[in-house]
Amino acid sequence: MNKFTAILSLGLMFLFVSCGGSNRFVKDLKVKPSIDQGDVIIETSAQLYLGNITLPGISLPIKVPHMNNKVIGQLDLISNSSSDELKIKLNVSEIINLQRQVSSLPNGSGLPLMGVNQVVELNIGNKKNVHLYLLIGESQISLGVAIKIKGMDKLGDKVGHSAFFPPFNIKNVYGAGGVFTSKSDGKNGIGLFLDLTEVIPQQIFNQNQSSVAGVISYKEVKSSSRKRKKLLKGIIKLHRKKAKLK
Repeated sequence: MNKFTAILSLGLMFLFVSCGGSNRFVKDLKVKPSIDQGDVIIETSAQLYLGNITLPGISLPIKVPHMNNKVIGQLDLISNSSSDELKIKLNVSEIINLQRQVSSLPNGSGLPLMGVNQVVELNIGNKKNVHLYLLIGESQISLGVAIKIKGMDKLGDKVGHSAFFPPFNIKNVYGAGGVFTSKSDGKNGIGLFLDLTEVIPQQIFNQNQSSVAGVISYKEVKSSSRKRKKLLKGIIKLHRKKAKLK
């Protein structure tokens, strides 16, 4: 391993993976399930960390187009000095039986935890910059979000197509969080995916009327080592510049 490769590897460890092998992009996670008039509600709060990079602030209601744009939740990305907080509140019961299809990250990479299963997907916001995913099986459920960030398009132009989502396990919730890139503008950003099977009220599975049963995939989503090095090199540059993404 040459000196340059060693520096990149250390940077990768610093920004994404701790010495113990866990994901450092997700510093902390809180999941609060509840039941409201028979509906299952999930509230999540994740502390995200990309070094000195500041993510853009986002505040969007979660609407369902097929239900006359009924509001069933809220998504917020809040920028703080030491980390960024991604908060999601979602009425899972409202969307559990919507049409499902095989989907992907905005850049075409496979979905962490969800693989090639059929999932419910909602595109949120006027510009459809946020994608919300829900996978449900007979006894498993996973929630994911991908946020397209315009300020990462230059990174994608240099790196090309890539995805890096190291896994983590925080407070009995398994998940994966990371970055996806593409040479195409509008297909670069961050994502977070959670296995909620152990924390969600089990009655949600009784509300599932679909014959399509998904199975969570624990195979890590990551590009080749060469692509990961290029991705890290770009992220380190943004980190050193203390970039404020928009």
